[in-house]
Amino acid sequence: MTGAAAQDPRFTYFDSYNPHLTLPPSLQARFKDSKYAVIKGTTMFIYENEHMSECLGIITLPHYQVSVPGNQKDSHIYSKRNPIWLKYQPNPNHTRHSTASSDSNPLSSKDYYLSMVNSVDKEDLYFTLLRCSKLKLHSQSCLREIPKRDSTLFDKSAMNTLIRTIHSNEHQFQAAWLNAVLGRIFLGVYKTPQVKDMVFQKLVDKLTRVRLPNFLNDIRMKSVHLGDGVPMITRPKLLTLKPNGDLIMDMSLLYQGGFRAEVEAEAIVTVTKKIQPIKVSLVLAITLIRLEGRMQVWIKPPPCNRLWYGFYQKPQVEMKIEPVVSDKHIKSNLIIKAIENKMLEAIAETMVLPNMDDVPFSDSEGVGGIFDHMSL
Repeated sequence: MTGAAAQDPRFTYFDSYNPHLTLPPSLQARFKDSKYAVIKGTTMFIYENEHMSECLGIITLPHYQVSVPGNQKDSHIYSKRNPIWLKYQPNPNHTRHSTASSDSNPLSSKDYYLSMVNSVDKEDLYFTLLRCSKLKLHSQSCLREIPKRDSTLFDKSAMNTLIRTIHSNEHQFQAAWLNAVLGRIFLGVYKTPQVKDMVFQKLVDKLTRVRLPNFLNDIRMKSVHLGDGVPMITRPKLLTLKPNGDLIMDMSLLYQGGFRAEVEAEAIVTVTKKIQPIKVSLVLAITLIRLEGRMQVWIKPPPCNRLWYGFYQKPQVEMKIEPVVSDKHIKSNLIIKAIENKMLEAIAETMVLPNMDDVPFSDSEGVGGIFDHMSL
């Protein structure tokens, strides 16, 4: 299919679709009514087969809304039984001679439901149809012209950094596949509001447990920027895996992703001994530049529902803290140092052995583990 990444351009289309009915179950039945499609610019040309001897019709994609019918679960969207829905959207500005409204076009002015034999190809077809449906009419390439960059797309520089890092030294080679998978997943979601909100709420919870310097109070999370990378794992080693499910391993961890958080607080500032201390609003911009250390990871036997982790020694931490008051940077090294010491103290109290922090991998609904409800 020209203009799409799909390897098999054959597809089946239906004149109607009932989500309560099952589509033809056998692949043979699908191929029996399959057609051959070529997408050029904003137009989808339909042929009987790959010889393209006769065009059965054309679909002008900007005249259609592309979706999957029904409220499908994410895992079912590209199932073979769920078609891609091209919903016709008439445009009053189109003339009688417009391609989409021409009476001679047998595939115009109606809805269509498309499916493909392979689900992996169906995803490519869906993305291509979605992209081309948003282009201007008569655009020459739906691959070169993108109407508007999606704000959730990763930055190319972030992907290039990931590629360079996993090939940077001999310690990376052993876990390159793991870091590549984790890094790729992170870059797929790190700009989404769902992930930002999840991290935001996690930090809000952590802030409630941090002992503040005497000159700070009422600290609140303002915003987070997740940076452009994940912690890199090297030299992983399995220490224990017992029949009861007890798992212990250790690894070296290096983070250089540039995580940044901004918090608001009330600060008590003493100007001179003769003037009473004043209370001012303070915004702390905290950027984690580097975090490095060897750590232990532990998953206890059931009913444990979380991964515990902690550094063997205090990790090497490099951070940049910029307190801001009334839009002017505070230059006092004493204040900056006090804040930094509290941050390092919080890390030592929660993430340096014997202290460990945790990441749940299953929601316990408040009971703290994975249980049969009958046993509670």
